[in-house]
Amino acid sequence: MRRILSVIFLVGLYWLNKFKKLNKILSMRQKEFINLNDKVIDSEKLYKSIFDASPDAIVMFDINYRILIASKSANEVLGFEGDCLVGENILQFFVDKESKRIEKNIRRVFNENNIGTTNYRGRKNNNSTIYEVNSRAIKDENGNSINLVSIIRDVTQKVILEEVLEAREKQYKELAKELERKNISLSERVSIDNLTGIKNRYYFDERIKEEVDLAKRQKASFSLLLFDLDHFKLVNDNFGHDVGDKVLKRVTDAVSKIIRSYDIFARWGGEEFVVLMPNTTEAEAVPAAEKIRKTVEDISHPDIEKITISIGIAIWEADDDVDQIFVKADKALYTAKNQGRNRVIVYKNS
Repeated sequence: MRRILSVIFLVGLYWLNKFKKLNKILSMRQKEFINLNDKVIDSEKLYKSIFDASPDAIVMFDINYRILIASKSANEVLGFEGDCLVGENILQFFVDKESKRIEKNIRRVFNENNIGTTNYRGRKNNNSTIYEVNSRAIKDENGNSINLVSIIRDVTQKVILEEVLEAREKQYKELAKELERKNISLSERVSIDNLTGIKNRYYFDERIKEEVDLAKRQKASFSLLLFDLDHFKLVNDNFGHDVGDKVLKRVTDAVSKIIRSYDIFARWGGEEFVVLMPNTTEAEAVPAAEKIRKTVEDISHPDIEKITISIGIAIWEADDDVDQIFVKADKALYTAKNQGRNRVIVYKNS
């Protein structure tokens, strides 16, 4: 009997120690749970404070567009006049014509497609509000999308400002184009001889400088033809300047038709004209000048007899500057006049 009691005592002592250990473990687990619960509460408080501190509307809703959670600012952002947004349909805060697009985009987000930030027109302020919406899906433990959270921001003023800036930018571009057109028109008017419609001396002075620089760089050559109308003063004196102007116009029209498209033809002054012929040797310039001379001689003038011209040719050489080549062409023209006019003379170094 005593032996049985001893066994019972030992078994009871074993289980008592076992229960003490289990109780200690349970007490520790309970403390851990309380500590974890406190952390969860703190996290929830932090999350809620961040959630409510956002100036943007943060709403969570389900696949049926029913709002489950809404931040404090959501009422103001969405223009909701009730007490609580929970249970409301999110689509009611957007204009009807946006509904199909919103529904389509919500389905895309639920299907795990990132559509980025999208603008929609809202109902607030007489349907003039513009909302910027960024949405993400919330998943369950199996990775399935169950709800959707959206950050909604009122960007009406931003969009209006962007539209104003875009309109002004467009206006400035149009003004710039118009200014460019006017500048081109002004440049053309400045470079055109009013009477004949060909280039004037101002334009020619600039172009021949460029041609000299180009010829020096490329070690090329060009020809300069300088001509004037023979005895033209008599035309003005005997028939008047109106007739003289018509003669000049006929001459320039005829010459313009037979020179090359890249030759530069300009009125040098009065009845004196110049033709710059790029990449042209003496062998090419002389027949071109003869063609000009013959064309002018063949012009029919109703008020006067035929008009002839004298032409002086200078071929650019490597040491020539602009003044030098003009001096050479002028000397050749002077020689053509002295030899009886209506002829072509090429300048030759003496």
